[in-house]
Parts: sequence; structure tokens; C-alpha cells
Amino acid sequence: MELLKLWDMIVRRKAIFIAIVLTVVLVPVIGSFLVTPVYKCSSKVWIKYKSITPSLVIPSLPADFGKLSYSSSDYLADTIVALIESRPVIDNVIKDLDLKDKNGNHFDINAFVEPGFMKKVWTLKTGLEAVQIEDSELFEIKAYSGNVEEAARIANAVAGRFLDLFADVNSKDVGMSVKILEVQVERVRRNWNDAEQERLQFRANKLAVDLDKQKSDLLTSMTTLQDQKRVNQISFEADRATMSSIEDTLKKQPEYKPQEVTSGIENLSSITTYKNKLYDLELSLAEKRTQMKEAHPTVSSLQSQIEYTKNAIRTMLYKSVTSDSIAHTTYFDTLVQKYGDSLIDMTSLSAKNQAIGVQVRNLEISQRAILETEHAYIRIAQKSDNLKTVLTSLLQQMEYAKIAQTISLTNATIVDYATVPGKTNMKRYLYFPKKTLILFVSLFIGTLLGLCVVLFLDYTDDTFRTRGEIENDLKLPVLVSIPDKKV
Repeated sequence: MELLKLWDMIVRRKAIFIAIVLTVVLVPVIGSFLVTPVYKCSSKVWIKYKSITPSLVIPSLPADFGKLSYSSSDYLADTIVALIESRPVIDNVIKDLDLKDKNGNHFDINAFVEPGFMKKVWTLKTGLEAVQIEDSELFEIKAYSGNVEEAARIANAVAGRFLDLFADVNSKDVGMSVKILEVQVERVRRNWNDAEQERLQFRANKLAVDLDKQKSDLLTSMTTLQDQKRVNQISFEADRATMSSIEDTLKKQPEYKPQEVTSGIENLSSITTYKNKLYDLELSLAEKRTQMKEAHPTVSSLQSQIEYTKNAIRTMLYKSVTSDSIAHTTYFDTLVQKYGDSLIDMTSLSAKNQAIGVQVRNLEISQRAILETEHAYIRIAQKSDNLKTVLTSLLQQMEYAKIAQTISLTNATIVDYATVPGKTNMKRYLYFPKKTLILFVSLFIGTLLGLCVVLFLDYTDDTFRTRGEIENDLKLPVLVSIPDKKV
């Protein structure tokens, strides 16, 4: 229903609609036949980001030489476009081709590069643009001119001048690299010499004895001490069991004198004093044996004191457990003697194990010190080796850079030159005007504009044309209508 209403409006105002459409279509179409055509020719340059292989020329030449370095492909694309459109390239092309404006002056680079649409097709009719082809490594150099041959010459000349500029930039970059490498080589060589001196000094001061032999000797000593400690512990437990059994037997003998303490004969105050003294003497003897020879007077003195203390323990033990009122038997004396020997052995073993523990801890400290020394030497050696590797690499790079200075290497090349078309193929290079496109666009715009005008006129027209419009808008009945008929 709405389409029929729209069609009715167009039919009522068909003269206005047709006039608007024809005007909008005919003006640009006729104009396209009158304006001077502008042609576009393009050449294509390939910037090989990573694929250049200068090793074909020099087998050991690093791939970075002769290549534009970059951190992001987006930034690189913008950089290349800026280089193509730079003043050194464009000014030389304008002078080489003698490109002049209407006033006979050479084109200004600001107007020549990336001109707007109106400048390209109306005022200058000459210009240049450089764009990246999508996300590829190809860049298109577009040249515009009213003369198709001139457009092709501009595109090829810009491509050639860009390659010259690119090669010059790379050559200067390689020359700068040589200077930088020379400075780096000298600095790294000094650091390497210092590191080597440090390594030699460290070996002379702290590695007089082979570290591996030291670690092996320490491990052997620690193993021997730990084995001895286990043996002593076993003997200690056996003596404790023996002493407990003897104590039970002693308490059953008539000669035994009851004691005030219930925790065992060994804990009697008279015996504990000598037992503690024996423990201290055994610790001192173990310590001195690690510092002195067996024949040393101090060692001999401690051994004498230990024997005296052992005899004192036996004597005090016999007095403490033997009754004065009952005659004692040989069996009872033997039990007391065995109990005393077990108590003395337990005290000595306890002191020896304590001394062994101290020795083991000292050996562990020595072991850690050896490991720290070893790690310190490894760090120093690694520093020297790393600096030597860096120095060797820098020397090689410097040699390669000097070689690269003598040849021209670049990762840019022209892959498609702009060609001059024949007379039968001119439409392919025509940039403006494109008559078919202008016709369809103007027809679309004219139709759209005509519809808008018709709708506007209908919207502003308040004339009633049918009985239904009167009844709908005024809400009043129609009493009579006069037919629109000629008599």
C-alpha cells in the first residue's frame, strides 16, 4: 500500500522528478567528456624484510648487513612510505624530469606528494602517492599526470631514486656499524683481559689445592665419623642395657646398701660429679686430638686425668652401694665392677659422640666453604669465557662489516616497472574521468534526489484530493461531492 502511494506521488509530479534526474545525470556526464583526462601509472617495490640472503655473495656475511632494521612491521611500512615520498627522492625526480606547473616553475614537493583529489584531476593534474599493498612487503608508487607517458616516467624515476637513497642509507649505516664495533671490541677486550687476570689471581690464591680432592677428603672424613658415631651409639645402648640388668641384680644382693634416690645408681650425687668431670675430660681430649699429636704433653695429661677419674668413679660407686655391716662376696664385687665399667663406657661414648657431632658440623662448614669457593671460581671463569665469546663474535662482525662497506647490498628491489600503454589499452591507465562510473553514480544520486524532492512537495501540499482524506482528517461526513467532469 505504501509503495502504491509513493508511486502515485511520483506520477503526479513526474515532470519534476524526470527534470531532476536528467539534470543530475547529464551535467557530470557531459562534463566528463569535456575535462582533460588524468592517467595513473604505478611501479612496485619489494622490501624483503627477512628474506635477503647476502651469503650468496659472502658466505659468512650476517643477514643484518644491508637491511633496514626495524622493531615493528607497521613502523617499517610507514618509514618506507616516508622515504619514498622524502625530499631527496622527489626533488631529484622533479629536476630530472623537468616537471613544471602552469606557471613554468618546478613543482613544490608539498603540493606534488599526496595531492588531494581536486588537485589531481583539476588544478595540478600531476602528483605522486606511495602505499603499502595490504599487509605484504610490496609498496606501490602511484604517479598521476595528464600525459600517460609522463606518469610512467615519474613512477619509474621515483622507484629508482628510492633504491639509490636506500642503498646510500644502508652504506652509511654499515659505516657507522664499523665504528661502533671498533669501540665495542676495544671495550670488551679490556673487560676480558681484566676477567682473565681475576681468574688467574683467584686460582693462585684460593685453588692451591685441587677442589675435587678437598671435597673427596671431606666426604671420606664425614663418612668415617658418622660410621663411628653409629658404632658408639650401638655400644652405648648395649652398655645401658647391661647396666640396667646389673643394677636389678645388685639390688637383690644382701650386701647392697639401699639408696635414697630411686632413679638409678648412676644418678647418685657422689657419682654424678665424677661422671660429669669424665664427660668434660673426654670432650677436651677429643678436641685436642684434632689439634695435636698423640704424644703431645697436653694429650698425655688429659689421658692421665681420665684414668684417674675412672678409678674415682669405680671407688665411689663401690662405697655407695656396698653395705658396711655385711661381708661382701666376690660375686657382688664383680657385679659392682661391671656396673662401673658400663657406666664409664657410657659416659665416654656419650662424650665421644658429642665430639664427633662437633667435628661433623665443622666439616660441613668446610664443605660449604669449598662449594662457595668453587661457585665463585665458576662465576669468574664463566664471565671470562662469555667475554671471550662476545669478543670473538664482535671481531667477526667487524670483519663482515668492513667487507659490506665495499659492496652494495640492499633488501629492496623493483619488481614491476610502470609501462607506457598502447592506444588501444589507455582505459586501463585512466584515473579520471571514468565515464561509466560517473553515469551510474549520477543516476543513483539523481534518482535519490528526485525522490526526496517529490516527498518534500507532497509533505508540504495540504490539498484534499479524495473523499476519504476529508473524512479521515476532519472527522466529518461528506454530504455531497461534485464530480470532476467536463460538460
